[in-house]
Amino acid sequence: MEFVLRRRPAHRRLAVFPGAFNPPTRAHEAMALAALAHADEVVLTLAARMPHKQMAADEAARRLEWMRLLADCDERVSVAVSDGGLFVEMAREARAASGVDEVSIVCGRDAAERAIAWDYGDAPAFSEQLREFSMLVAPRMGHIEVTGPLIERVTLLDLDEKLQSLSSTEARRLIEAGAQWHDLVPERIAEQLRSLGEPLA
Repeated sequence: MEFVLRRRPAHRRLAVFPGAFNPPTRAHEAMALAALAHADEVVLTLAARMPHKQMAADEAARRLEWMRLLADCDERVSVAVSDGGLFVEMAREARAASGVDEVSIVCGRDAAERAIAWDYGDAPAFSEQLREFSMLVAPRMGHIEVTGPLIERVTLLDLDEKLQSLSSTEARRLIEAGAQWHDLVPERIAEQLRSLGEPLA
């Protein structure tokens, strides 16, 4: 894990918040702030190598700039790039890069359920991987239901119901359609989006 913005490093508890951030939304911002109730530092993390898609260098640079703007919400929010794409890989990188003992992964219900159900092949099952990190899960149009050994490793975050259905996909759709999109993203990011030479509303 390589930090590209770091102001107040965690001493004990660090939360990794992986995402595509294309673009960052008000839900991303709210989730990062909610996670700070359970961690000393939240690291917005872009995976250089994701298990299901690749990203060009110029696109990665653009998203990192948006993530830096998103990190302005609190001085305890940092930005990093991870070599790994799986939660356990990011947790290991974060622990090695920061020296902290406790690492959590921040994600929405949908991402958590994908991780739990993912086919890891010959690698340990997700329940085994959770020995290396915990999860901070925000509701997204419903709460995650966990049972058995997952219960002790999953903490539910509070997220305003109005933000639970908000997504980067919807923001992109509205931008491309020339419809009203500004209230989906933080204002400082909306200003940066307007500066791009693209047909934004």
